[in-house]
Amino acid sequence: MLRDLEAKIQQVCSTHNEEVAKIKRVGENVVVAICTPLMKRVHRYVRQSGELDFIDSSGGVDRHGCRVFVILTHSCAGGLPLGLLITTSETEEVITEGLTLLKDILPPVAFYGKLGPAVFMTDDCEAERKALSNVFPGSSRVLCAFHILQAMWRYLWDTKHRVKKEDRPRLLGAVKAMLYASTEAQLHVCYEDLVGDHSSKTYPQFIDHVTKLYDRRKMWALCYRV
Repeated sequence: MLRDLEAKIQQVCSTHNEEVAKIKRVGENVVVAICTPLMKRVHRYVRQSGELDFIDSSGGVDRHGCRVFVILTHSCAGGLPLGLLITTSETEEVITEGLTLLKDILPPVAFYGKLGPAVFMTDDCEAERKALSNVFPGSSRVLCAFHILQAMWRYLWDTKHRVKKEDRPRLLGAVKAMLYASTEAQLHVCYEDLVGDHSSKTYPQFIDHVTKLYDRRKMWALCYRV
């Protein structure tokens, strides 16, 4: 299968008369990096590609358990693609190799002529964030507000944490208030209200989870982005 994939990539590159994809084996894993002619045009002509880019992944997309990482920038028309990784693992090593491969096939004017975007917005995947730091050390990394709330929603609705159904919406709303606080002082008040609330104290595991999240607040709280 790997030989067939390598042959297909060579064929596609020959068709476009430029490198649009690369493949590499990383130990027992495989990573493919893709930057199509359309993606290269986005790099060249869309100013936002050098400002704020998003990276997100989906897993279990085939019988081999591959993961797909998509890098996008924003525009008035919605998200525009900048690159794609297909990996058989989501370890820091594999993602780092994938991003390095992608850099190899990016156009000279990648990220609107910059070495990388000013900011990458990611989900809360430590391996992904470390890999971005390895390959794009000059770019800042912030956590996506949607993924913060999604992760908290999953935590609260996970039965092993034994949070009562009637308490879940209120606790999620309290975390959302922290996320959208307009000032650092307001964020701190929201946090103190949450951890000091009598009903919240019936879930010490949740309080510990929120405290750890609060300790990393500069990565996700919107009041630090204005």
